[in-house]
Amino acid sequence: MIGVQSAKNKERDFTHGKPIHFIIGGLLGTLLFLLAIWLLVKYLIATS
Repeated sequence: MIGVQSAKNKERDFTHGKPIHFIIGGLLGTLLFLLAIWLLVKYLIATS
């Protein structure tokens, strides 16, 4: 989940952003990814 951007923009993001925002965003992204995988596996098992 790392975006490609200029060093200037990356520095701006990490100097003005609060660490808690990055932590919450990372946790939410991970939970959504795991939920999507879990639902896909349940669907594949149910249809087999």
